[in-house]
Amino acid sequence: METPQSISVVTNQRMQNQGMQSFDQALRYTAGAMTEVTGSDLRASFINIRGFESTVYRDGLINIASSWAEYRPETTELERVEILKGPASIYGRGGPGGVVNLVSKRPVAEPISEAELVFGNFEHYQANIDVGRALNEDKSVLFRLNAMARNSDTQTDFINDDRMMIAPSLTWKLDERTSLTVLADVARQSTKQKSWFPWQSLTQDNPNGEIPINRFTGEPDWDKYEKDMASLAYFFEHQFDHWTLRQNARVSRVDLDYRGIGTGDFMTDQRTVDRWTWAVDNTSQAAVVDTQAETKFKTGNVEHRLLLGLDYQRFRSSGFMGSGGAPDLDLFNPVYGSEVIDPEMSVAKERLDQWGVYAQDQLRLENWRLNLSTRFDKTKTYDESWGSISEQKDSEPTYSAGLLYAFDNGFNPYLSYSTSFKPVLGRGADEQAFVPETGRQIELGVKWQPLTENLMLTFSAFDLRKQNVTTSDPVNPNFNVQTGEIRTRGLEFEAVASLMRGLDLTASLALLDPEITATNNLAELGKQPVHTAKQTASLWANYRFDNASLAGWYLGAGVRYIAETPGNDANEYFNPSSTIFDGLIGYRYNSYNLVINGTNLGNERIITNRGNFFGQARTIKASINYIW
Repeated sequence: METPQSISVVTNQRMQNQGMQSFDQALRYTAGAMTEVTGSDLRASFINIRGFESTVYRDGLINIASSWAEYRPETTELERVEILKGPASIYGRGGPGGVVNLVSKRPVAEPISEAELVFGNFEHYQANIDVGRALNEDKSVLFRLNAMARNSDTQTDFINDDRMMIAPSLTWKLDERTSLTVLADVARQSTKQKSWFPWQSLTQDNPNGEIPINRFTGEPDWDKYEKDMASLAYFFEHQFDHWTLRQNARVSRVDLDYRGIGTGDFMTDQRTVDRWTWAVDNTSQAAVVDTQAETKFKTGNVEHRLLLGLDYQRFRSSGFMGSGGAPDLDLFNPVYGSEVIDPEMSVAKERLDQWGVYAQDQLRLENWRLNLSTRFDKTKTYDESWGSISEQKDSEPTYSAGLLYAFDNGFNPYLSYSTSFKPVLGRGADEQAFVPETGRQIELGVKWQPLTENLMLTFSAFDLRKQNVTTSDPVNPNFNVQTGEIRTRGLEFEAVASLMRGLDLTASLALLDPEITATNNLAELGKQPVHTAKQTASLWANYRFDNASLAGWYLGAGVRYIAETPGNDANEYFNPSSTIFDGLIGYRYNSYNLVINGTNLGNERIITNRGNFFGQARTIKASINYIW
């Protein structure tokens, strides 16, 4: 309520009610957020906030990923998902859309004993367990174990969604002023690349009919996406007399064995497509450490909460990748089993080193709140792929300022300005390295939380711009130059409420005006960028019956609307709009909780990206949960 910037929070309970299978799906009912912008994908998350890409953090530490493999925690591991919209200056490099922070479950003093079985269409079978205890009488040592196992098919033929995960954690309160929490997790994922159809093929009429949503474009016996993940993190805190010292760190590793097949254009018969192969054998290792000191003091009547920090990020990715040709396939009468030749592989490496120093001061004077932050980063990046090497160094300051007035009646208007930066690999025809992309936003908003109601409303208006965008070089067509700019202006509304006993509501509305304001391609100038929608809206209602005859029953229903999205930056074609209905019915009896979740109940045919990917089809899951 007192932060002069738009923030949304999705709790674990809300994720369960809405049947969210992954953390990016958790943002479906968040104002200004678009998930799965490149279709229903089990490999990685693609989150667009306010028209721009977002950056994923985990427990306040950046979730570094390679170009091929992202570390994806399960929703069963998460306590909540936090969304900070717009450039997040104090966090360092990232897209201007905002920061998505995944908060892991941690040990708590009260005992936890919960087991769950989940069944669904597409032969979905899953088991979850969450147990926690204090290990000694004074509850200074706490333990928690979260685990799951899933065996499932998907909406696409031959694509599985199998996963196993175990996440133990331990908290040790060494004394009244000192605590240490250790989080670990190990996971294995087995799936395949989503079906990749020709551009525009899902938005254009075809004399052979519609392409079925379950159509697989690869080869069942050749395609695979197998990923092993492991991470270890610690969170240390010690309170001195006037300062609090914290150090948070995480190391992680991802091993990936990936082979997939994509499609090119239709041939003259409008049914047969040529195909190409893609293969990656990759290992990624990341280390992030953040050390910070916090203190509170006063200067006259002004209260200060000062945070000083230094962080370091190190990422190494190495392996091999390759691409080649594959046999043709009839998309309307596919015959699988053709021999696929493994592509010739070449060395693929990525490296990143980043050092950042930052400061933030939160000031309070009566009803006034002023947040000031600044940060300076130095990055060193290296990329080797397809026989070429790109290496460069960047340094960039970022900053933000926000002013809020907290009225006594819970009405809090605010104004903020923030910036961001993101390194860009590559060089122009002049052999000069590209400078970082930068983002800047000005936001005016109001938050209202009536003192007598369990209700919070947020309204914001913003102007957000990404600069130094790479566009084609008009003089040297084989190179790019950094003359591009994309601007998004918009209005957002979000509400979270418990209006009466048993009724909970979540509502959102975003009206955007996204535009390419600078580019060398005149066909794109003034047009709407890909992966953006001018209107999105959602409403979710959850009701728990309290009368004797229906005691224990509860219902939920939701609707999401996404306006049409352009298939390319020239706006030559658009993906159609979608109206998606979700729902749940549940019954709680003593220690048991029975729930049936439905996503996309109307089985809306959702088309994304460049008219070549499908969104999630109708999905039904039933679960039985037991707490002891």
